[in-house]
Amino acid sequence: MPNMTEALLERRLSLIVEHFPIAVLLETVDRKVSQTNQAFCDMFGIPAPPAALVGADCEAAAVQLAPLWGDLDGFLARVHELLAAGKPVVGDRIELTDGRVLERDFLMVPVDETRGEAAWIYRDVTVSDTARRVAQSEANARSELLATISHDVRTPVVGIVGLVDILLQQPLDHRTRELVESVHSSAAAMTTMLDDLLDLSRADAGRLELCIEDTSICELVEDVAGMVGPVAQAKSLPLIAGVKATVPDIIRTDPGRLRQVLLNLTSNAVKFSPTGAVTILADREGSDLVVRVSDTGPGMTPKAITRAFEQYVQGGAEVNRAYGGAGLGLAIANKLTAALGGTITVHSRIGLGTTFAVRIPGAVVGPELSTTMTGIRAHLTGHHRAVPVVAAALERAGIEVRDQADDEGVNLEVVVASSLAHAQRIPAASRRQLILVPAALASCPPLAGTALALPWTRERLRAALRDEWVADDVRERAGLLPLGTRVLLAEDEPSNRRIISEMLTRLRAEVVAVGTGLEALEALAADRFDVVLMDLTMPVMGGVEAVENIRHRVPADRCPPILALTADARVDPSLRPDSGFCGHLSKPVTSAMLSRAVAGVLKASSPEPPPTLGERPAVDVTVLHALVEDVGDTQVVLDTIELYLEELPVRLSSMTAALTGERFDLLRDEAHALKSSSRMLGAGTLADQCRDLEAVTAAHSRQDSASGGTVTPMVDALQFEAFRVAQWLADFRAASYPGLDVPSASSGT
Repeated sequence: MPNMTEALLERRLSLIVEHFPIAVLLETVDRKVSQTNQAFCDMFGIPAPPAALVGADCEAAAVQLAPLWGDLDGFLARVHELLAAGKPVVGDRIELTDGRVLERDFLMVPVDETRGEAAWIYRDVTVSDTARRVAQSEANARSELLATISHDVRTPVVGIVGLVDILLQQPLDHRTRELVESVHSSAAAMTTMLDDLLDLSRADAGRLELCIEDTSICELVEDVAGMVGPVAQAKSLPLIAGVKATVPDIIRTDPGRLRQVLLNLTSNAVKFSPTGAVTILADREGSDLVVRVSDTGPGMTPKAITRAFEQYVQGGAEVNRAYGGAGLGLAIANKLTAALGGTITVHSRIGLGTTFAVRIPGAVVGPELSTTMTGIRAHLTGHHRAVPVVAAALERAGIEVRDQADDEGVNLEVVVASSLAHAQRIPAASRRQLILVPAALASCPPLAGTALALPWTRERLRAALRDEWVADDVRERAGLLPLGTRVLLAEDEPSNRRIISEMLTRLRAEVVAVGTGLEALEALAADRFDVVLMDLTMPVMGGVEAVENIRHRVPADRCPPILALTADARVDPSLRPDSGFCGHLSKPVTSAMLSRAVAGVLKASSPEPPPTLGERPAVDVTVLHALVEDVGDTQVVLDTIELYLEELPVRLSSMTAALTGERFDLLRDEAHALKSSSRMLGAGTLADQCRDLEAVTAAHSRQDSASGGTVTPMVDALQFEAFRVAQWLADFRAASYPGLDVPSASSGT
């Protein structure tokens, strides 16, 4: 009876193997084929039926299929390794020489108590593997395309942001200031959109890089509030950031990525809150950091919450019409938080606002903060969203917060004003008052108590409590640097160098500007500076190489802190903590960013990296002005522009013909000629592209298809930039050359 049962089981196993749709081979302990199926024969191109293989030597059969394996020795070694281990393996990958990709499973099938058979199962995963590789390739291509587009679009945006920032510091009538501020906000929105698209593409391609380091959570949330502050002030909306006393000041995370997450959430909160208050509160739950961003906006429906983190999705068409935006901020915040190992949760009710909670596991590594009490006992009034965050910030500053207004121990009344008008209506009190105003103090008339502008900082809070708020605010509002601050600026782009130098000069700094890292090294060897601003990409010697040389060759007592200037610091590996840079400014930059960054490195030896900078417009009009001064005859310059516009299409056609005919010597000559004339007329970007093309084509031949593939996109980009230059000069001519002293005789032509 047992023999009949065993025979029946073996027959059932044989039928299962025979009809199994996936390739299966069973081999005995002495490496002979005991069973296989038609799927196995078909997969490996074996013309014999499965039954004919029974009893065949498995090793010899593998040798006969050697052309498929490519590396026969490697294949056999892996088989012997699996048999010796005797442990199940799933998904062992095999790439065949005919292009197919297989996955192999291995397990031992017991026959009785003393012996077993090895089972090999093979699956063809070529289609899914190819699809995965194609998807990855497409994601990488999208990322590269977006990076290229971002760079090209940033070129004009950077100049706009810098010049408009300087323009806003001039005396302007009300209507003109409104228009200029609109241009400034539009350019800033475009920069944000470019950054969002790039981060989204990097996340999809799995190319997000993290830099985990110790950072101050107080400075981080204050920095976020400070960036969004001007928008909140324009809406007269209280924006308050605080950190509970249970959270140590130093946490461990990627400060740039966390700052970006909170910046996206806070910007959204301010955008969707017409009134009320927006708050940022950092707390801890065990070793987890939890930062909650709350608003008083319209709230979200349960359906909208489920779709909140989808790309290009907002709260519906009505919300999109009312508030605008691309619907990328939350999607990016969610992906960045996931990259940090964290999560974002949403709590919202229609009409009652929304709270986003960002949780970063393991970021809190120290004990609770030890607070020194000041003896100040405060009572708070204001919007229900604002009061808990103000209380947390005050308690962290050593101020005891009491609930009852009639408490005799209270010696400070803190009022969160809902607007500037509300602040003016607050009556005088018998106790000292601290009035938190959602506006710049420059626009704030005298109030019944001490005024403190929102968003606040810990320093300004302490100053206000010491009655030093006025002097502090005047200086902070102006953003001036200490007199005598000496800054070395290393930037190869002439327009950037000119704009940043102008900004620093207006901040009372003494500026020495150079164009290469080598010149910066020479300047530091000859003179002393308080701060160095160093562009990362420069000719002769780049910023990274320059910093390495400075750290090794300049004496420590003459080696100032160095801030990097970069187009995209979030992914630049040069800006690791051990790189020698103490922080960075990302392009495009504003005077406020410069002031905050330089003041920060002057104040501390190892500050948190600051924010943003950029490139140039198609033509630098100041170069044309300087050319007129040098030549001494405006008409000569105008004639030169006309000749340039006439010759430009001819040169571009010659370049195209030279590229098509692989005449790289002619292409080099055309690039050289166009470089000189473009540089003379202020078309710096075009001149630089000509310079790069001239260098690449200097070998006179394409050597291989890869180098040809490099030249072609360079010519395409150059021709696109040439079109921008021609358009700019044509518009300049149509506007009668504004800013140039045009002779009356030429005005009619």
